[in-house]
Amino acid sequence: MEFSRSVYRITKAKYANDLRGLGAYKVGGRWNSRGNFVLYTASSISLAILENLVHFSIRHIPVEMSIVKISLPDDSFQLIERSELNSTWSDLPLSRYTQNIGDRWIMSQESLVLVIPSVVNIHEYNYLINPNHPRFKDVSIEEIIPFDIDDRLAVNR
Repeated sequence: MEFSRSVYRITKAKYANDLRGLGAYKVGGRWNSRGNFVLYTASSISLAILENLVHFSIRHIPVEMSIVKISLPDDSFQLIERSELNSTWSDLPLSRYTQNIGDRWIMSQESLVLVIPSVVNIHEYNYLINPNHPRFKDVSIEEIIPFDIDDRLAVNR
């Protein structure tokens, strides 16, 4: 698999320059439990949009959003393929199974980036970035682009 050197996240504009993974630290996510910093990013802008939409209702689509394009170093990736995961990895509510995998990866510092399958698009991957990894200094923001989610994307929600 060829890894993407540029990844994307969509966030409220006021947090666009913040790469600490504070949101994941505060609430946890599919691949980390609360109390562990990690930055969730996607391999494409479209996937980043989909990954965000699963969290919003039509009444709560945020305004003043930004697309953050992030550059990653070439030799910083570890891949988890869908075939390596058990049958509960994509379940809702979130599985402790995947949180344990992510937490172990965060603590091990084996790699700066963990490439993991997307639940919302099985043909693409998300990229987790460990902001506490020694190589995090090699991560940089390439571009911040203002972005508004088209209301039609959430019309049936």
